[in-house]
Amino acid sequence: MIKVVSKQVESLKPHPKNARLHSAEQVKQIADSIQKFGFTHPIVVSGNVILAGHGRVAAAKSIGMTDVPAVDVAGWDPIKQRAFVIADNKIAQNSTWDPDKLADELAALSDANFDLDLLGFSDEEITNILSGVDLSLDIPDATPTTVKAHTRTRKPKEEIAPRVLPGDVVSIGGVEVLATGPETISDFLNLISGCEIPAGIVLAIVANYENTTGLRATIAGENA
Repeated sequence: MIKVVSKQVESLKPHPKNARLHSAEQVKQIADSIQKFGFTHPIVVSGNVILAGHGRVAAAKSIGMTDVPAVDVAGWDPIKQRAFVIADNKIAQNSTWDPDKLADELAALSDANFDLDLLGFSDEEITNILSGVDLSLDIPDATPTTVKAHTRTRKPKEEIAPRVLPGDVVSIGGVEVLATGPETISDFLNLISGCEIPAGIVLAIVANYENTTGLRATIAGENA
């Protein structure tokens, strides 16, 4: 029976014979995906040596994860482990896309304001898929006439309020703000609306501010 265990990220080591390369751009894509969907696909290890999931481990490190789910196959013989390192990567590459269904799904996700950048396609690929056939999708003998034309286009991205992360120092109207919680700048502006805050005062955005009246009073008091 397969058992999923937790492995400390810092204890994991890449397989010395792993031939699969991951660019910094792809690692960021994986990291963004993990932050959106969670770490849904356990890595495969032999002890603390990674057999499958090198990119996911690199992405986990980049976003500060300390532990990841893993399946430990330390009981496999060395030849089987080396073969799996290759097979896990190559077999996944042998699938193809149904271009019509893919285009329909991208259009539906775009209409629902889902961030298509999280899917791993470039903007050019998304445009090509939505407009018809994309010859880079490994579709055997595909030509523009073999796939129905999609007249739908990608919905313009909505502007997202800039995020302030813990430890960030931002300047709003000449006021330096030290963030202690993941609030948006607009949240902070709403909280201090009507307050006269001289430049140079460092204020904290608290992570939980249910009592906004009290927070306004505190800000007002510091300015007195």
